[in-house]
Amino acid sequence: MGRDNFTSATKSALARNVHFRCVYPGCPRVTHASTPQGQNVNLGQAAHVSAAARGGPRFDNALTPEQRRAYENGAWLCANHAKLVDDDPLTFPGETIRGWQRAMEESARESVYGVPMNANFDFSEICSKLELFLKACRGVVFRVCRDPKFIQVPRECVVVMQDLIRQCPKDHWRPVHHWHSLHPITHAIQERAISAVRRIFYEITDYNKWYCDGYTYVILGAANVWSLTPAQEIARINKTAGIVCEALLEFTECIGHLNEYAAGRRHPGNIM
Repeated sequence: MGRDNFTSATKSALARNVHFRCVYPGCPRVTHASTPQGQNVNLGQAAHVSAAARGGPRFDNALTPEQRRAYENGAWLCANHAKLVDDDPLTFPGETIRGWQRAMEESARESVYGVPMNANFDFSEICSKLELFLKACRGVVFRVCRDPKFIQVPRECVVVMQDLIRQCPKDHWRPVHHWHSLHPITHAIQERAISAVRRIFYEITDYNKWYCDGYTYVILGAANVWSLTPAQEIARINKTAGIVCEALLEFTECIGHLNEYAAGRRHPGNIM
């Protein structure tokens, strides 16, 4: 079975419709430029949402070859983020990536036409929604120490994460939600933040990997690494620690971007 690659016209449309910008939320990279000699430089990729060939990330056997080559199955990403989403397809499902493309296309249209006249919000309303969301996220704080290596998550932090997940279910993040920031760019970053919280919460509440003494969650065995647990136990500890640390890094990055929007140092699209 061959690859169902995009045509040159489809690749061009995916890039052009987002003004040659990576659609990964928060990524500032513009993917096209020209050298002083007039040569084109392209750092972008037309990424398949559902893989172009069997065995690839997010491959959907129900799609026809025409559907795999279709514009709707693509997203324009910089080289770094194209590799990231393909290396970790569980974290980046197809609908999430499609949402990024749609959100950036909408932002690109707004930069040309301005905010639609029927829009019922302004930038101050976006900021107020973000401030409420950021206030709710402040309790997601815990210690990650490198020497000695351990992760310590207070029970209060776990309660905050559980409440965030409960209030932001995957299928009901509607614009009427009291934290929905109304603009597709800022909301996509909010969704990334909540997705990171979910990964942390579900990992540390796995009682096969983590222990809670009623006050703090720690990795099982992490306090007794000196006892030389078996190799598979060390691998398990490293894996669960890696999942939590990577998710915490993404959450922190998203909160940093949202703080800039809420403070007015950054504006989504053309909303002023």
